[in-house]
Amino acid sequence: MGRSLSINSKLRLKSNGSFTEFTVDEIKGFGGNCIAYEVSFYEDGYILHKGILKEFCPVYLGNLNRDNCEIIVPEKYDSQFQKDLSEFKESYRSINEYIAHNGSASNYHPVQLGLYEGNNTLYTLSSFDYGKTYDKLSDDNLYSLVKIMLAVAKGVEQYHNAGFIHCDIKPENIFILDEVTDLIKLFDYDSLIRIDDLKSGEVTEIPMPSAYYVPELNDLNLKNIGIQTDLFEIGAMFYTRLFGKAPQPKDIGYDSEYNFDNAPLLSGVSPKAVFEIEKLFRNTLQISKRRRYKDTSQLISQLEFILTLVDSKKPYLLNLPVWQPSRLCIERSDELREIDYRLKKDGYVFVKGMGGLGKSELAKMYVKEYGSQFHTVQFCKYVDSLKSLVASIPISGINDEDYKNVDELAKSKNKILHQSDANTLIIVDNFNVTYDKFLREFLPSDSNNFEVIFTTRCMPASDYYEDKVLKLAPLSLEDCKELFYMHSVTERTLATDDLLEELVDEIQFNTLLLILIGKTVKRTKMPISEIIEKLREQELDSVDVKVFYEYDYSDDEIEVYNKINSHLNTVFNISGLTYEEQEILLNMTLISAYGIQEDEFIAACKSEPETIEIIKNLINQDWLENRDTLISMHSIVSDVVSEKGIQKSDCYYSLAEYLEDSCDVDEDFHISELQKALATAKQLERRYKTEDEISVAVINFLLGNIYMALYRPKNAKECLDKALLIAEKEQDYDDLPCLYNKFGDYESKFGTRSKAKDYYKRAIEVANETDGEFYDEISEAILGIAECYEENNEKDKALEQYKRLLGYRIKHNLNEYIEGIIKDIIALCDELNRQEDLLYYQNLLTNYETDSAEENDEISEKLSSDDYEQVQRDYEQFLFEIREQLGEESPYYKEIAKYRWVYFLINGNKEQAMRLIAENMSFIESTYGKDSMEMADFLSLASFQLADKSEFDSALDMAERAVEICRFNRQEESYTALQANMDRMVVYVTKGDIYSAYDIAKNLDFTKFSGNDFLSDIIKSVGLVLINLSMYDEAKALAQKVLNTKKLDRISKVLAAEIMIICYEHEGNIDKAQQYLLDISNEINSLSILKFAKDYLLIYKRMEAKIYFRNNDYKSAVERLNSAIELYEDKKTFVLLQCYQDRGVYLTCLAEYEKARDDFVRCEEIIEIFGLSDKINFMLYNNIAIIHFKRQEYEQAEEYYEKIFDILPDVRNPENYTEALICQNYGWIEYNLEKHEKGEDYIKRALHFYEQKKMTASDECILAQYNLSLIYTEKNDYESALPLLVDLYNSIGRIQGEDYTVRAHISTGIITGLLLLDKAQQAYDFANAEDENFADLYGKESIERIDYLQKTAGAFKFCGHIEAFEFLEKSRKLIKKARLENSVWQASQDNYVGVVFLDLENDAQTAQIYFESAKALLENLSQQDTPLYSFVESNLQQAKDKIMDELIKRMAQTLIDEEGENK
Repeated sequence: MGRSLSINSKLRLKSNGSFTEFTVDEIKGFGGNCIAYEVSFYEDGYILHKGILKEFCPVYLGNLNRDNCEIIVPEKYDSQFQKDLSEFKESYRSINEYIAHNGSASNYHPVQLGLYEGNNTLYTLSSFDYGKTYDKLSDDNLYSLVKIMLAVAKGVEQYHNAGFIHCDIKPENIFILDEVTDLIKLFDYDSLIRIDDLKSGEVTEIPMPSAYYVPELNDLNLKNIGIQTDLFEIGAMFYTRLFGKAPQPKDIGYDSEYNFDNAPLLSGVSPKAVFEIEKLFRNTLQISKRRRYKDTSQLISQLEFILTLVDSKKPYLLNLPVWQPSRLCIERSDELREIDYRLKKDGYVFVKGMGGLGKSELAKMYVKEYGSQFHTVQFCKYVDSLKSLVASIPISGINDEDYKNVDELAKSKNKILHQSDANTLIIVDNFNVTYDKFLREFLPSDSNNFEVIFTTRCMPASDYYEDKVLKLAPLSLEDCKELFYMHSVTERTLATDDLLEELVDEIQFNTLLLILIGKTVKRTKMPISEIIEKLREQELDSVDVKVFYEYDYSDDEIEVYNKINSHLNTVFNISGLTYEEQEILLNMTLISAYGIQEDEFIAACKSEPETIEIIKNLINQDWLENRDTLISMHSIVSDVVSEKGIQKSDCYYSLAEYLEDSCDVDEDFHISELQKALATAKQLERRYKTEDEISVAVINFLLGNIYMALYRPKNAKECLDKALLIAEKEQDYDDLPCLYNKFGDYESKFGTRSKAKDYYKRAIEVANETDGEFYDEISEAILGIAECYEENNEKDKALEQYKRLLGYRIKHNLNEYIEGIIKDIIALCDELNRQEDLLYYQNLLTNYETDSAEENDEISEKLSSDDYEQVQRDYEQFLFEIREQLGEESPYYKEIAKYRWVYFLINGNKEQAMRLIAENMSFIESTYGKDSMEMADFLSLASFQLADKSEFDSALDMAERAVEICRFNRQEESYTALQANMDRMVVYVTKGDIYSAYDIAKNLDFTKFSGNDFLSDIIKSVGLVLINLSMYDEAKALAQKVLNTKKLDRISKVLAAEIMIICYEHEGNIDKAQQYLLDISNEINSLSILKFAKDYLLIYKRMEAKIYFRNNDYKSAVERLNSAIELYEDKKTFVLLQCYQDRGVYLTCLAEYEKARDDFVRCEEIIEIFGLSDKINFMLYNNIAIIHFKRQEYEQAEEYYEKIFDILPDVRNPENYTEALICQNYGWIEYNLEKHEKGEDYIKRALHFYEQKKMTASDECILAQYNLSLIYTEKNDYESALPLLVDLYNSIGRIQGEDYTVRAHISTGIITGLLLLDKAQQAYDFANAEDENFADLYGKESIERIDYLQKTAGAFKFCGHIEAFEFLEKSRKLIKKARLENSVWQASQDNYVGVVFLDLENDAQTAQIYFESAKALLENLSQQDTPLYSFVESNLQQAKDKIMDELIKRMAQTLIDEEGENK
């Protein structure tokens, strides 16, 4: 038999006196002293668990002959075995003790389940539940891989801190918990070595690594084993998981190279991250320990840094290949060194030189020579502005979803750019402006930032940049000569050199001209002397090319540029270009700096096939530039050629039309396409200056459209205004409807919906007044109007416009889009509950429906299920796909992503959400203006969401600002204004200021709007106002409408059900309230997950507690609220305020006053934390006062009510439920303070409110009636009390805190009232019937029945009826049967009998006997301090006084009689 147990072996082991049976499932590993098994076992007989059972079984025992799993230790090893077994136990204790005193260690060490004994050895058991070993898992991405490596390193660090080296770090020993990668459990299968043992030389055996080649372990070099051994193994495991194979000896050298292209997980990872991973390998995978990290903390730091780089949310610049410099160029070593020096010193440099001097070529040369020091290089063309350039920089993973246009996106990307290190290089080519307002923001702030090379023809306007400019000197004369000979292929002679000196001087050493002249010489064989002569002749006739004056140059510079322009014009004339070549060059003047694909150009020009050869020749002649298949023209050449007066052929206009079409973009175009379209449109605008007005209008229309797509409203408006001005001037009615529609789109997007509708209507008017077919324009205008109404939540009007659109398209046989229009109509009919219309259009849809399946809006479905985390994941995935398709700078992408902050807020990342909100507001202000309706829309939404997350002050500020903006724009009637006002209402209600909310509500017009969104907003705002103002009929009607509406969001449904519960609970209809509790339960049960159900569960449990409370089951009510509060980790979150308030009330009813007061203190803390209004303290003060009342501390209770009246004096005249309850409770406290009239008055005020609101069946009204009846009976006003008591008799169980004394009071009060009304028989019958009820309810011999009979006797005695003795006789017999002769009940009985004898029989002596008996019994029971004892003493004194009076009277009478006899 082998050393280990076999699979499926059964072990019965003992720990702490109890036995557990284990089944061996797998042998996990062998060590020098132990064997590790994966086992199964049961807890409590039925819960299955997995564990790692480590059996002490040293290798020196060899192959064992186990007897039924028991280890048989040979006699020669017995002492060694026992010694090692003791050390095994001590190691177990040592590690566990370290873990016990170091909380972080427990995160990485397996959970120890105990030390077991059996089979003549010891075992340790570790948990192996809820996860898998790392070898069973794959790495989904680099981020998760690095996180696991970091967790492993932190776990290993804990072993090192405890004094151990692991020595066997591999995936099989790493346990990954389910859904958690931050924490791992690091197992060892007997590989641990004590560091002290290594130092002392006690270690004789070491584990042999099976997963990787580890130099010191494989070579059995004990001296070199140490902490760095574990670091090597972590690096090796990282390498293996990254490349799919273990590192070989060739991979662990100092100069080893790693081919990261073979690591799939590195796809899409930043160059910086790859660089840092390589650095990690170079500090772990080293043969020499000295070249490894010194300790685990250094490895952890590096892994943490890498994690920040590979985080999928961490953006980074892409490393893009830079075009290679021309093969035929002169190397400028001195200039390259100077550029490198300036970059290191300042971080940026402006390379300035005239056009054609070779600035761009110099930048390319720099990258070729110095590129190895940069991990990221990007070559960018400056076209429009630095903002546009920065916005177009490819940055992977940038979180720009919250930004809607290039301006704000540039700001965001610029921030990311400034986080790049000095190994990042940006080249800004053709920065030909003296000033760009974004320049200061763009430039690197210090030498540790990215580096920038600008190429420019202009001197920066600010003197600040003067020393940052590298003025590119022309090539030396010798270099110019060499460059000329390269391109002209002319034989070099002294005479030619002399001529070249003249030529170079004439052309100002301009390399572009020099190359073109060289090519001309090569082509035409024209002598250099003749070229010089023609250049000088041409210079006499200045050629004014406007382009040179578009930049801010000095006079000297303009003179130089004019001269170069003049020479270039001459070179063009003498170049020998054919007509066909000139035509192609003219066509190319329409092409922007982005260039165009060669085949695309040929197709767009509708040219002949031979055009390919012509283009090739022009490239060879350097009139055109090419990058692979992309062709372009130097801007100077383009400007000169455009002014040559070359006749424009059909090809020119075909290309222009094609380019115009390419400029017809929309917001869902990729950002690169938008930027390219903008450059093309601006190039066309430049060339169209000499074209007709209509062409100028067209290009301005296109520019306006592009600027709209780029979210640059100011530029868009300028261009559209120009286009409209020309169109109206030229009476271009064919284009006017389209223009008006575009202005409608502009207003809808950047302005106001009312103006948008006006433009759409104008488009329809002009189209109808004009001959021609404008079906699409009219359709777009109607659709625009419909969408304006729909976005403003005027759903009825929107529906009419969609119907109008459908009718128009059907009338004109325009079947395209009809299916979508009908579906829009159906959705609105369903939302507006237009059942007849709904059926009609559903039937109509069948005639137009296509076979294509309608896409499911999975995000909406998941949002309706409140699976917010899944929604965010789906949303992020959707954004990722759009970003991949359109580019992360795409304004359309940013438009759909702009509310990403909402998901962060919902999922609890408030800090990130607030940051994104602030960035959005900054963007909106810069793009639309601080008073724009776009700002109002955003502020309203932010206000609602922030209020929902208890950020009340911020929410109120935003809502009020939104209202101000609407007022400023005269949009007070817009839905945005309504929403903002409703947001204000929500905050005021939440903060306790109900009347401020009501003041807002009563001034709003809610009749204008419709639809589900509107209904949802109403229930969340107006619904709260109605319920708090006790407007129950209105609240119930609104809530029921919500509950009856299909496809409404869950929170609205739950809130509506909550309102219904509160209404019916306040009205006293508990059964009805309970029915609506089921609605909340159904909404919770319909959730697909419960993780986000706690807000709903909180409402449900709070409402459920209210029902228990109303049924006088206070204990269950408290239990429900306890479970609700446990849902939240933060015990001071705002949503728990009402829970603490309610629980305090219920605890007060249970007489647990200290616990109740603790809850009210929590309420006070929450009120302070969230800065709530004093008015929210009303009920809190009321509830605290009730505690004092219950303790009979009436003065303290009164003080709290005075606080309430100080805050809001009008509470004294209640207008809502809360105020009525306060008056009611205050009245009762005043009554107990002997302020009877005041107390009665306040209780009557509350009752008046209850009657007014039809709440006479409510518990509060019943309690108020009961208290008033006590007041009436106290002052013997039974005429007023009897009607109340009769009503109360049927509602006894509804009186809060009801016990038998309440029933006794009501019953005896009714008896008294009937007796006083001379209805003695009715009173007698009622009394006996109620006696039977007490017997049934409380027991025949119960003290409750005895008390009732005694009080009934008192009622009959009070009214002078001798039947009092009958009821007292009944109670006497019950006392005797219950053996209560020596109790207070007997004393009470004697007292009542004495009173009856005294008052009804006028028998003071008999009464005295009973009173003295009662007094003696109470004294014997030590009851001298009770009210009963006081009553007995008083009654006894009355009896004695009466006896004395009678004695005196008899004595007086005797004297009188004696005096009469004497007379």
